[in-house]
Amino acid sequence: MASEIVKQIPEWRLGENRKIAKPDPDLFSLGGPTGGVALVQNYRSGQISGFAFGGAQVGWNNVATGTGYTGFVWGLNDSNSNYSGGFSGVTGGGNFGGFAQSSSGGVTNGVAGMIPNPRGVTVVGANAGVSFPTGVRVSGGLNATNYTPPLQLGKWWMQAANVNWIDTPLIAANQVCR
Repeated sequence: MASEIVKQIPEWRLGENRKIAKPDPDLFSLGGPTGGVALVQNYRSGQISGFAFGGAQVGWNNVATGTGYTGFVWGLNDSNSNYSGGFSGVTGGGNFGGFAQSSSGGVTNGVAGMIPNPRGVTVVGANAGVSFPTGVRVSGGLNATNYTPPLQLGKWWMQAANVNWIDTPLIAANQVCR
């Protein structure tokens, strides 16, 4: 519940009977490590690749969060190998939210490496998750991650197992425009 993550003590008064709640600092952090795995299907070549990633996020985060992401990727080469390397991005939302990230030098190249490359790979999408200790996820911030080289997993099997009204027309359009 919202009352679990937001306390009204101390209160800031704006006027008669209006208050701004101050979040409880014991339930949030201002940054931390991030990591996980990603599965990428290339709509043009059909190549499916797995990646592991790790990095850091700076912003408003819960103590521990589990989040799933889905989105669209622009700028991939046919083998998805340029998804490997550094990315910088922004994320935010509650239990449901959004994110965007672009190729960059990533977390291992210092502050200068955080500048996104407009000619690189770009990812935009949605996310959903829960957090510890409340179950209610509230987060937002900037992140820098590095992705491993791809683990190539074959072509087109993911689409054959998951025919749907979003991916199928986009794959067809990519094949026609090729």
